[in-house]
Amino acid sequence: LVSIVHNPTLLTEGVTQVVHQPVSRDNDNFFKVKWDGEDEDFPNIDNSCADNVCSALSGDECLCDIVVDYEINFEVNPTYDDVLSELKIGSIPSEWMSEYTMTRQLDGGKVQMWNNDGSTDLRINTIFRVVVGGKTKYFMNSKSTVRIDNGTQTYTFRNPPSLMSIIEQKSIDAYYETEALMDMYVNHDNTPPFIASRIIKRFVTSNPSPGYIERVANVFITGTYEKESVSFGDSTRGSLEALFAAILLDDEARNVVLDADPTFGSLKEPILKLFAFMRAMEFTMNDRMPTLRMVNLINKIGQEPFRTPSVFSSFEPEYANPGAIQKASLTSPEAQILNTPTIIGLQNGLMSMIDVGLNNCYGGLGMRTVWNCRQFQDNYSPEVYSNGELSFNPTYDNTAADVVNELAFLLTGGRLSTNSRTAIETAYDSALSSGDADKALRMAQKLILATPEFHSSGLFKPLDEARPEPPIPPETEREYKAVVYVNLHGGLDSFNTLVPHSSCRKDMYNEYRTVRGDVALDQSSLNLIAATGQVCDTFGVHQELSFVQELYNDGDLAFLANIGVLQQPISASEKRNYRSLNSKTALFSHNTQQEEIMSVDIYDAQAGRGVLGRMADMLLLNGYKPGTISVSSGAPTLVSNYNPLTLASSNGPERFNPVPWETVDVGVVNELNKATEIGSNVLSEVWAQKITQSLSETDLLINELERANLEYAFPSSHLGRQLSTIAKLIKTRDGRKTDRDFFYAQIGGFDTHGGQDASLNTRLRGINGALSSFVREMKAQEMWDNVAIVFVSEFGRTLKANTGNGTDHAWGGNHFIASGDLKGGQIFGEYPDDLTDSGDQIVGRGGVVIPSTPWEALWNGVAEWLGLDTDNDLETVLPNRAPFEDVLFRGIDLFHSTFGSEFPSMSSAPSMSSPPSQIPSVSAMPSSSVAPTRETDMIFTGFGFGSFYTAPESGIMFDISVTVDVSITRFDLDLFYVNYQGITFPTEIEIYTKPGSFAGFQSQSSAWTKHMDTTTVLPPAEGDLSTYGLTAVRPDILPEIRIPGGSTMAIFITNRDVNNFIEMASEGEIVRDYVSDDKIVTIKTGVFQRYGDFIGSDIGSWFGPVAFSGIIHYDNTANDPTDRPSASPSHSPSISVSPSFIPSFRPSETPSVSVLPSTVPSFKPS
Repeated sequence: LVSIVHNPTLLTEGVTQVVHQPVSRDNDNFFKVKWDGEDEDFPNIDNSCADNVCSALSGDECLCDIVVDYEINFEVNPTYDDVLSELKIGSIPSEWMSEYTMTRQLDGGKVQMWNNDGSTDLRINTIFRVVVGGKTKYFMNSKSTVRIDNGTQTYTFRNPPSLMSIIEQKSIDAYYETEALMDMYVNHDNTPPFIASRIIKRFVTSNPSPGYIERVANVFITGTYEKESVSFGDSTRGSLEALFAAILLDDEARNVVLDADPTFGSLKEPILKLFAFMRAMEFTMNDRMPTLRMVNLINKIGQEPFRTPSVFSSFEPEYANPGAIQKASLTSPEAQILNTPTIIGLQNGLMSMIDVGLNNCYGGLGMRTVWNCRQFQDNYSPEVYSNGELSFNPTYDNTAADVVNELAFLLTGGRLSTNSRTAIETAYDSALSSGDADKALRMAQKLILATPEFHSSGLFKPLDEARPEPPIPPETEREYKAVVYVNLHGGLDSFNTLVPHSSCRKDMYNEYRTVRGDVALDQSSLNLIAATGQVCDTFGVHQELSFVQELYNDGDLAFLANIGVLQQPISASEKRNYRSLNSKTALFSHNTQQEEIMSVDIYDAQAGRGVLGRMADMLLLNGYKPGTISVSSGAPTLVSNYNPLTLASSNGPERFNPVPWETVDVGVVNELNKATEIGSNVLSEVWAQKITQSLSETDLLINELERANLEYAFPSSHLGRQLSTIAKLIKTRDGRKTDRDFFYAQIGGFDTHGGQDASLNTRLRGINGALSSFVREMKAQEMWDNVAIVFVSEFGRTLKANTGNGTDHAWGGNHFIASGDLKGGQIFGEYPDDLTDSGDQIVGRGGVVIPSTPWEALWNGVAEWLGLDTDNDLETVLPNRAPFEDVLFRGIDLFHSTFGSEFPSMSSAPSMSSPPSQIPSVSAMPSSSVAPTRETDMIFTGFGFGSFYTAPESGIMFDISVTVDVSITRFDLDLFYVNYQGITFPTEIEIYTKPGSFAGFQSQSSAWTKHMDTTTVLPPAEGDLSTYGLTAVRPDILPEIRIPGGSTMAIFITNRDVNNFIEMASEGEIVRDYVSDDKIVTIKTGVFQRYGDFIGSDIGSWFGPVAFSGIIHYDNTANDPTDRPSASPSHSPSISVSPSFIPSFRPSETPSVSVLPSTVPSFKPS
């Protein structure tokens, strides 16, 4: 980091001179530069400030005199890319200067060279004119270098461009700098695919193919798109007209055959489902209430216009629903807000609109229009007494089939399955038997709202069998324990939660006040606590946390000093390299650090599961009966492989379809969401799983919670309601048959960049009141010794205040844990003993504290307290535990009673790669995933484009690599071709194996051994697919084959006989990778064609889509059942869902158009 310092000799006689603050000796205007040289060496304290050429200042700063050199940049003709990548100094337009003329055109005319004397030579004052993203840019052929020279060694860096004057800031310069920043973003290489991927996900499909993204990204770059002789866009980079035309008119968006691809399409956003339903069913406003008002949609359905919960919208584009979607490295963004409260909320809101119009009755989404909702049964008309009503009447109502067919067309695009049509027609006829056609229509409308086809855009393929009923859990004999995880979202300023007070090794409070400045707390306002082994014997707790002080003094609460996300320990001598030592995470970023505190898995060795979810999994495998329940949204920390995540609203569960006189039969709803066949859309399956789970959870929770009465009242705050619900759920533990529970709650508002004092006071006061009620209730239930509540935030905040009386994102922080069984009344970890810039753990100008204790330390002790005490179990829960062995807390360090001292000894949980064949049931709710057995299933999907005209040898390919000996016992596959020529092609299946890992299908062709070579005519496709000309390979195409460990098997399926497939296989393209949970099997899926282009090319009318899905069954019982794949980060495969394309802004990459000052300033490198 450097800052510019003007260091003149000031006049003292007769005049007072001062240096302007932005360039004074004590200015804080530091920015990053890249020093030249391989080691990026620069003057610093370690080299005595360049051997005393520079002056050493306080801390780790050097003050250096500098020289600014100007020299010619290009002495040979540059290309267009050279100009953009190397030139940083801008120019006024060359056309404005009469002495300048264009003398040459370079790089095919993309670069114009202008000189002031008609010369064609390259000079330092040559101007290059280029067009970037539709805008004309002008660059000088010069570069400016900052140099520090000590006579024997030279330190240099490229002079960073600047658009804002250091001396006089003008709004027009701020406008130019903002424009330059936006230009940089728009013209960055990663922006086109980033924008293409994001918008495709919102408009077409959650899992676009690489080719689709590439085609749209290219249109973003060119700004023009043409389809069937119709042109879109104005050739300006980023043209939205061209971009959306490319998205919506692409073959991948328009071709109906891709409905057959089980990964195509998306779940629909709640707000879009709501408005689409209202439009299709012809919602009409009440003339007396002309303003449409909907109330609290964000909490009822998960979305609301103008009320997104964060700057990252309502859900994350990379979110993957646990289960098949997550395992297949797919995404399902909308599933993130699809939980029990929002599912029941949307269903009830729409059904209320059907029955009584738009108001707040029976879960309605509107405002209150009547006082007695029961009056709608006989006396009130929705037309008069509601904000509006649905006025749809079917065009043809002669038969149930006519009505259902029209509703299916309007609400599902005609994709409603035969099974669902039959069930809804039966219910319609039953309601019609009373002679009320309107009642029959309302019943059909309600039922179609429950179908997967209404909530997703894929084909739902039900089997003729119901989803399995959730098993009845057995009684538990173990003592109950629970962990409550409270997420303080935004980054708590925890150095104002725990403050050094007195009896310190030095005057720590004065140091605290000096460093913290305007946000420091007054010493007399603090609640005092005693500590041992810390820099102070007395600390202060924030004035609003009086109950926290009380719990601490009672020995029921402990602070966790300077805890945070760490990749490895960082010593004082390594603090300069803190970023490189934590390269596996993005420090200071809300979303990344939220993910880190939820997963505690910095290498993604157990990707997709949260730290508490992994605890629940390992407890299950050890014979416990865990439950995972969130009373807030999301809860990634609770996501597990084998335990269904239950979501309970903090307002209590809402009954499904509460209109008492027109109820919907839940049995029919389950009939509409049956078990599905292989090849059914995985996104539709998410809805079917979630609604059946939600109905089951709702019934269970309502029944249990109605019997759970609390002894103490809770505050009406958001956290108060959440902890009240958790307290009730703990009281229902016997009914839910759990002996270990994990609860998740969340409150926000801790991102205090400005006005911190009032905001933090309010939120900490809320925590104090809610915690007080919760602890008193737990004591009344005699559960306080069995419950631990942990308050967590993604990072701490800077020690130094910003100019808005707030603080900014930082790193380490001070959090707390409470329990009646806790060895409280102490501070675990190490509170920093120096808060100044010289401190061993302090970096950055804002005062960022490097954590001294990792989150692994806390959760190690909690896991042991819950019953996990073997290295095997703990390494699964905490994959990056090994580097912190010396600072991990043991259960006995944190708690009075631990697994080892209170319970009989138990053997280690079996390996995750070979769990027991029968897993004890844990709840009365259906699970979204099933614990694996010895014979394991692995699901894969994909699609691409092949040619049936100019490229007859087309199809799909699989590479299956194994780490241990495996028997492939079954290989079921659905493979769909679109046949535009109306011909049924024969299909050849070839199977090869070879030793070693996959290194390309064509490599080592002689090493491959052929196991199967058959030609078969495909049977016709079933059901509606036949109308698309589809053909399909049906199940069990593969004979049992044994693959030795460390070997690879290749399977090729093509549309005609090929003599030697290996010779042509390199023509293919790998589309997706799948890694099994046990890390034994890796499947690479791809598509190929013998001639022509591949995915990503322009697809002509002679191309046909290929869509496939399948399941592989394999058995590795010959292996040692105690084997567990290594949890070492270097051996754990990582599945990346989607990269983040937008990099951080680096000013040195933005062209400057400002004139440098004639006075050469000094630089102050740190």
